[in-house]
Amino acid sequence: MGALTVVHPVTVFDYSDIQTAFRTMQNGLHTGKLVLKAREQSVIPALPHDAHPIKLNLDATYVLVGGLGGLGRGLAIYLADHGAKHLAFFSRTDHVQPAARKVLDRLKERSVEAKIYVCDVTDPMALKRAISQIGIEMPPMKGVIQGAMVLRDGLFENMSYENWSQVTAPKVQGSWNLHELMPQDLDFFIMLSSLAGILGNGGQSNYCAGNTYQDQLANYRRSLGLPGQVVDLGAIEGLGWFEENKENLKIAETMRNLIIGEEEFYALMKSAITGYSHGDNRVPTQIVTGIGSGGLNKANRAAGAHTDYYWLNKSPRMSYLRQLDLHSTLQAEEDDEMGELKGSLTAVTTLAQATNLIQNVVASKLAKSIMIAMDEIDINRPVSSYGVDSLVAAEMRSWCFRDLKADISIFELLSGNPITVLAEQIASRSALIPQGVERERAT
Repeated sequence: MGALTVVHPVTVFDYSDIQTAFRTMQNGLHTGKLVLKAREQSVIPALPHDAHPIKLNLDATYVLVGGLGGLGRGLAIYLADHGAKHLAFFSRTDHVQPAARKVLDRLKERSVEAKIYVCDVTDPMALKRAISQIGIEMPPMKGVIQGAMVLRDGLFENMSYENWSQVTAPKVQGSWNLHELMPQDLDFFIMLSSLAGILGNGGQSNYCAGNTYQDQLANYRRSLGLPGQVVDLGAIEGLGWFEENKENLKIAETMRNLIIGEEEFYALMKSAITGYSHGDNRVPTQIVTGIGSGGLNKANRAAGAHTDYYWLNKSPRMSYLRQLDLHSTLQAEEDDEMGELKGSLTAVTTLAQATNLIQNVVASKLAKSIMIAMDEIDINRPVSSYGVDSLVAAEMRSWCFRDLKADISIFELLSGNPITVLAEQIASRSALIPQGVERERAT
């Protein structure tokens, strides 16, 4: 009768290294036995169960409005990856760019029926014709993603009605027409909106208005028992308008820690389509990306960024996010900065020194008030040239009186004098400036 011997050699792997263990076994170069050992501190990688996977209907049509743009092209492939076999693109023109042609060719190779319908969704009659044509040529519509957008930037006071309506129409009239005319038994009705509608953006009042309308339309649809979802997108790396224009955007540096990647964007869209984020947690009507937090802002500055997430200081609505991830609040840091400024002002010996200090802090305050980057402020231009209204002027006047101890009228703030002259006016009246400093240049 044979004797049992101890297996030799034995290679022990912790459960945390289970992938390495199986890779070693697959290579077939080891001798002896591989053993997995569980310890209390072991961390086991596991793929979580997807409780709500995307289940697109093979016999349904999914509509992409403005779908030949960067985001639309990516979404077309994403929908095809998850079972869509019939896609309808609504486009204002029948001209197909090379990038869109490549996507259409890829869809054809995968036996996906993809048709372009020339349709301006702001025209209800044109939309009716396109919907009727789909009803004849393709299976029933079960989902729509509204991604139409137009940009015509400019200060509101200088904006023509044409520029206003060209930008708002796709998002306001277009989205409303889709709401009115698309079938009511859709599985999803998703509007791609923008973070600009939440934060506001200097020079984009028309675009912000259109996005805000979409936010409320989604709520209205849900109140009627209809599917309605809006995704307020920030910057996306790899596809979309930001990716195609980031080299020319001054804000790109500020947004660098808030940019999401393609996979994150598709994860958001999965939630928008299924209605669930993780587990059995329902997503709210409005999904917002890219706002940031006080902690991210601090990390951004530490990494060398020249501007803050100025929108966090703009509204009381941002007060929680402003303090999120911080050991101390951003307000405390601002108080420290103002404390340093006040200390510097009490030590000046000339009006020119005080003016130099104040003009920088006025420029910073103006940038935060109108939500633009600090480096976009030119101190040789007047405050009024930045489209400042009476409410912002009143806020700045209160700030001057409270923090700089200078009484400046709204008329002076909105005059045609450059910021350099305004700073001298503030310096000449500030109670923080030592009494012995000559103020004869004050106006």
